[in-house]
Amino acid sequence: MTQAHPERPLLATIISIYLVVSVLVPLPIALIYLDEFFHSVFIYHTTLPGSAMSWVIFGLAMAGAVTLWQMRRAAFYLIATRFGLSLLLKFKLILAYSRRVSTMPPAITHSMIVNMAYAVIVADWILSALIVWYVYKITSPKASNPPLSEPETIA
Repeated sequence: MTQAHPERPLLATIISIYLVVSVLVPLPIALIYLDEFFHSVFIYHTTLPGSAMSWVIFGLAMAGAVTLWQMRRAAFYLIATRFGLSLLLKFKLILAYSRRVSTMPPAITHSMIVNMAYAVIVADWILSALIVWYVYKITSPKASNPPLSEPETIA
């Protein structure tokens, strides 16, 4: 490839595919969620802000996958923004989950299922942070050394 767009490593291709799949798998669920919102808008409290953030995260993932496929520096910014927004969204969800679990008996709160739910969320955060770090590393501009000139001969 060119100097501005270095050749894409295999891991970058895998990350691009992962980002697309991370949008395509939950997309039908988000569409159902949005459809249910419009049918129940007068019955329940509004749920659209969480849904809107999910749509932004979906858009950032798709744009990040495309720019990472093209090995552009913008991929880092898009994927890092997606990571930050997903941290905010999942942090809100984990707080709500913790409040719900805290009202349950201790036998349930210390169960393997509850601990695994927390472990999955933390593992997702770690994986996302590693992806952001890797994308930063492979898309950062490399410092090029100026070509060495021929030594001048003294006549």
